[in-house]
Amino acid sequence: MIGVEIKFDFESMAKSFEAASDALPKIADKTVKEINKRFALAWKEEAKRELSSSLKQYIEGIIEKDEGMMSASVSLIGDLNNKVENGAPPYDMKEDLLSGDNARYSYESGRYNTVKFKHGVPGTLKENSSNIMTKEVYKQAKQLKEGKRLQSSKQPITKIIKEPGTGRLITYMHKYPIEHNMQKEKDHVTAQNTYSTYRRVSDSSDPASWIHPGFQARNLADKALSKFNIERELPDIFNYLFDTL
Repeated sequence: MIGVEIKFDFESMAKSFEAASDALPKIADKTVKEINKRFALAWKEEAKRELSSSLKQYIEGIIEKDEGMMSASVSLIGDLNNKVENGAPPYDMKEDLLSGDNARYSYESGRYNTVKFKHGVPGTLKENSSNIMTKEVYKQAKQLKEGKRLQSSKQPITKIIKEPGTGRLITYMHKYPIEHNMQKEKDHVTAQNTYSTYRRVSDSSDPASWIHPGFQARNLADKALSKFNIERELPDIFNYLFDTL
């Protein structure tokens, strides 16, 4: 949460706007709340300029709060949102996936979970999907019959990742291409076709198979604040509030 202090000279305000002195604290309170609202909007606009797949969740995490007389705040909630905002080193997603509500247990393999990945069709906006099919893959996927899965002959992706904690570079090759075993499903609400793949994670998964590369700090709140001109906003807010007295 970013703190900004605004000082009001009630005596000067009364002279400038010819307002009754008992109305000034109320006007000051509404001014703070309006500035808070405008900064929240500026923050969201900054996010729209920089984010794509995480945009919707990030914007929903920007929360305005009335903190009492002449006090208000804007904060960012959500673990993922704050990793996007402040940055985070590489981390292993496996423990969270195996400790969540969807995790299961078997005597043979221990804990396991099946993770669903949705794939957007060509032309899908990046803010709506982080996995967008190529035209070639989509051409095959849309021909899938119910219960059938896409078989890909592409080479699996090999990537170099940083090991959490040590920073040591390690190489990991996925077992299958990203679109392998894709299924076509019908959305029960929109009745439109959707496309998904599924990955299994378990206690016996390769140690490098679920490492997230981490996040580079976006510092969107600081960027929005650096562009937010309170001195320019105040006269407009004052005029609006005094006109409503």
